[in-house]
Amino acid sequence: MWLVLLVFSIAAAIASGILWMKSKPGKALNIALILLVIGCAIGSFPSSVSASSSLTITTTSLPAGTVGVAYSVSLAASGGQTKPPYSWSLAKEDRLPPGLRLSSAGVISGTPTLARPYAYDFSIGVADSTRHHLHGIPVQKAAKRLSITIKPPAVAPLSITTTSLPAGTVKVAYSASLAAIGGKTPYSWSIISGSLPLGLSISSAGVISGTPTSAGTFNFTIIVRDSSSPAQTAQKPLSIRVEKP
Repeated sequence: MWLVLLVFSIAAAIASGILWMKSKPGKALNIALILLVIGCAIGSFPSSVSASSSLTITTTSLPAGTVGVAYSVSLAASGGQTKPPYSWSLAKEDRLPPGLRLSSAGVISGTPTLARPYAYDFSIGVADSTRHHLHGIPVQKAAKRLSITIKPPAVAPLSITTTSLPAGTVKVAYSASLAAIGGKTPYSWSIISGSLPLGLSISSAGVISGTPTSAGTFNFTIIVRDSSSPAQTAQKPLSIRVEKP
């Protein structure tokens, strides 16, 4: 379309110049004026409007994210006009994973806040930077369906930090709490071998309490389970010495 307009403008300029020459003397000046008019007509159109290839989103997949861990990935496209860069957007009816956002430059970033067992699906769109749509070159657009999987936060290995237990005394109330780190709370505690001193017991919360009834050294192995799925476990041998009053 722009080429037709250009030819028409040049023809009109030449016709106007011819009429001017017939009515005015001075051929050299008249020719100069004709060239000036033609130059202005040509200058009013894009100096270089070249055909561009079809705009296509080349990103085929997106990396998974983890709750609480910063996330950043850049989308990519090819074709169309790229000066200035492409403009990216998210389909109005879609949403990115909570905590993430899409910039107009095509960067998905943020810190995910919610994991789920299936991926977050959404559609992204991109438009090129064509500036000559008035001259028959429309802005190109492209869209693609993508997804991001958000994983729960990484769970540290479970381990028991209690290294020893205080001694007790016969017929004197006793209480000691076991401790662990890692895994996912709450923990569940129990004894898998050996035995506690008579009169003492262990709660699922990891508290050994009661009133010892006999003296001696009692050896046993404790186990702790966390709340992750599958559950992590840790074991440790411990002992309690009960003295006579």
